[in-house]
This record gives sequence, C-alpha cells and structure tokens, in this order.
Amino acid sequence: MPVLDEFSVTVPITIRQCEAADLANLEWFGLFTAYRSLFQETFNRQAASEVLMLVAVANGFSIGQVWLDLARKRRTEIGIIWALRLMPGWQNQGIGTRLLARAEAILRYQGLAVAELSVSKPNTAAQRLYERLGYRVVGEEDDGWD
Repeated sequence: MPVLDEFSVTVPITIRQCEAADLANLEWFGLFTAYRSLFQETFNRQAASEVLMLVAVANGFSIGQVWLDLARKRRTEIGIIWALRLMPGWQNQGIGTRLLARAEAILRYQGLAVAELSVSKPNTAAQRLYERLGYRVVGEEDDGWD
C-alpha cells in the first residue's frame, strides 16, 4: 500500500514517582493484569519508604517504569534497580536509558554506593542495554517471585 502521509510528533515525557492513580495504567490495557497484586504490594512498600516506583508518563499515561529497592541491601550500600520496562512502541527511543539514569541518581542521593540490576536471564534485550551503559554481570541470584 502506498504511503498516504508521513509526519513526526513530539511528545513530552515526564519521569516522576508513581502515584495511586497510576497503578491501573501499569497494567497496560490488560497485558500485565496478572501482576495487579504485585503493583499494589510494591506501591505499599513505596509508602513505607522501602521502594521507589518511577513512571515515565506521556499524555497522562504511564508508558514506562523502573522500581528501586532502597531497603533490601541498604546495610551493604547497594540499591536494587528492577522492573524496568517500556510499552511496545515506546522502546528504543532513549526513554529506558533516561529512566535508568534517574534511578541511578536517586540511589546516589540516597547514599547507596552500588546499583545492582535485577534482570531475567532470558531478557537479552535488557542485558544488551545494561551492558551498553557500563553494567556487567558479577554474579547471579535465584530470586524468584510470583
């Protein structure tokens, strides 16, 4: 089919702390509905200052996220970065890199000396991103979750 029109649109992206009203949007139109209880549990941990949930918002909708565990390894000055994800269609545009940079800055501000990433082994795309940004595998943990 011939191209009938082609143009670009600039959309501002805001990175901010997740609010209660964002939780339903994190399900991404049913794609992650099975994780509703995990989202709520993590949000409750955020209220207790154990976790920080960041969202990338475009036009009022959460298109990406990254979570930081500030408590689990605090005694060893390690902050854990996990649950970095972007909606399909918003990937490979630098948004994940910006989310990760903001997460790292927050960990430094919190006085944590090391950023540890939690990534699923089969997620090779995420591993490539992290390696490109200077992260490297230094060990493995079997940290299952439901």
